[in-house]
Amino acid sequence: MREIGSIKQVQIQRSSLKQGQRPQRYYDPAPLLAVERLRLAPDGVVGLGPAGEQLIDVHHASHPDSKNRQGMNAISIG
Repeated sequence: MREIGSIKQVQIQRSSLKQGQRPQRYYDPAPLLAVERLRLAPDGVVGLGPAGEQLIDVHHASHPDSKNRQGMNAISIG
């Protein structure tokens, strides 16, 4: 295995980043939240806060407003 870099920050997305109505849509990064740790699972990502609280990413299949498209976008890296 070849190292390609180190992890500097992990974060979850609590809700949609797209705001407004077309054609006036814009991106608002406010729903992004840096967390202490991530728990990865087949259904998506759960962030763990400083007190161990679980924060479900909007792309997790169990999120009430899930943006998960049939398991195809449960996690993003980059």
